[in-house]
Amino acid sequence: GTYCPRDGHWDPLPCPPGTFSGQVSMTKCTACPRGYICPGFGRVDPAICPAGFVCSHVGLRSPNLRCPAGFYCPNGTSTVDPFRNDTSLRPYPCTPGTYCLSGVGFAEVRIGDFYYAQPCTEGFYCESASYSPRGNGLCPIGFVCSLGTSTPKPAPLGWYAELQGTIQPATCLPGYYA
Repeated sequence: GTYCPRDGHWDPLPCPPGTFSGQVSMTKCTACPRGYICPGFGRVDPAICPAGFVCSHVGLRSPNLRCPAGFYCPNGTSTVDPFRNDTSLRPYPCTPGTYCLSGVGFAEVRIGDFYYAQPCTEGFYCESASYSPRGNGLCPIGFVCSLGTSTPKPAPLGWYAELQGTIQPATCLPGYYA
């Protein structure tokens, strides 16, 4: 966590924020790598970038970006580009049937905890990488969309869904069929 510059210092100096030193007798500290942060003085090793954030630069004291909406970022995310296939440390699309606001760290659903993915609102459907509770729009006529729907489901035989955004189908009245 310290370094000894060659300009006549007797006592070692603590590494400044954004750097670390895991060895003794170093003349300078090492910059914190991408995907990590080095908060505070005297770091012995870097801390992994927290979930929900992106650490895309070298020498960071704290994360420089929030995870983009529609995606979740696990620990150690080092790029904001979800389409980079050269690294596993990138944002991942939220699963179908859920949506992710900016700064989501996990694909797991925990209703009301926006650090986690949230289920798509009733009456709407959410395909992969949705960033709004209304996802890809209202459930179409003839289909039903309950909480967390990824693709609209057709109303079953003998039932109907007369309006857009139907949550539960209705039974056909006597003399009618569907």
